[in-house]
Amino acid sequence: MKKIRVAFIISNLGQGGAERQFSYLINNVDKSRFEITTFLYACQTEPFYNDIENNKNIVLLKQKLTTKFSFLKILEAIINIRSFLIKNEFDVVVTFLFMNNFLVRLASPKTYYNKIVCSVRTSIKMYSKVHIVFEKLQMKKSILVFNSQKTANEFKKIFKVKYLKNTCIIYNGFLEIDNINRNNKNEYTFGCLGRLDKQKNFLQVAKIFNEIGQLNRENKLIIQGHFGDQYDEIINLGSLKNIELNEANPNVETFFSSINTLVLPSLSEGCPNVLFEALLRKKLCIISEGANTDGFIVDGMNGYVYDGSDKGLEVAMNNAVMISGNTKEKLIIENGYKYAKENFSMKVMISKYEELFKTIYENN
Repeated sequence: MKKIRVAFIISNLGQGGAERQFSYLINNVDKSRFEITTFLYACQTEPFYNDIENNKNIVLLKQKLTTKFSFLKILEAIINIRSFLIKNEFDVVVTFLFMNNFLVRLASPKTYYNKIVCSVRTSIKMYSKVHIVFEKLQMKKSILVFNSQKTANEFKKIFKVKYLKNTCIIYNGFLEIDNINRNNKNEYTFGCLGRLDKQKNFLQVAKIFNEIGQLNRENKLIIQGHFGDQYDEIINLGSLKNIELNEANPNVETFFSSINTLVLPSLSEGCPNVLFEALLRKKLCIISEGANTDGFIVDGMNGYVYDGSDKGLEVAMNNAVMISGNTKEKLIIENGYKYAKENFSMKVMISKYEELFKTIYENN
């Protein structure tokens, strides 16, 4: 049986939920059915998620951009991507994140129309009018995969009816955890994981933790992730007692084994990877309404949901500490674990992508 040739194209595998899912997908697609090539077209630094470099079943190509000027960088990237696609005959092309979606579709020759899979992981509210116009124009070239129902519904309103068949929903997938680590220290530790930028909103957690102090016991807050535009504000809060800032690390096990509760205060999310990683490790989770796009967490049942306000977060954090070690905490954690395991497994995600690749191949 002929293998379906699939190209995965992205600027680089830097830290981020999308990049992690991209890496998961590349590594776990059935290599007996699919021939996989990965092209990192702007690999200025070594990939953060570098496990694909050791996978002998994957052809990995890395290319650096040679210019320092923004416009010329974009032009060079387009030329590199187009050259890569013309020199090869792929059956399916896959890319994640807006800029990659934009460049790959712009660079692709007509032979790739209806063969390009673009993952859309951002609310339409984050798109400018120009971005929305481009998405409408490029719809005929591609199949859009949304990772949340809410995002899909938002975008479907702007597309012509004839293009709705070019959309689908595939939730993110996660590896099941064999060894679930627990924080057995006397202190109670909250954690935030991701980029330290305004969108992730970790500043709110640091402020609330800083203001309410010890929450009537010895507590700690760990914030781990890449430097972002909120880093200086967090540092400048004044008193960072019991707040620990850690650099990004592709191995997140140390982070999760150190915390009791994950706090996800994002202003908006598609399908928040870190939430399901925490649930699968049996961690209590607190999430903002903005991040809880598809109602992943039901307040008080499999985690805590707050309304985005400082007061709401304070109440949720206090609730988490108050139920620590009792029957209610164990029930909420177990409900969260079962929900994540049944709905967001790697096996389910990979199977859906493989069926999509097969359908694209057969239709073309």
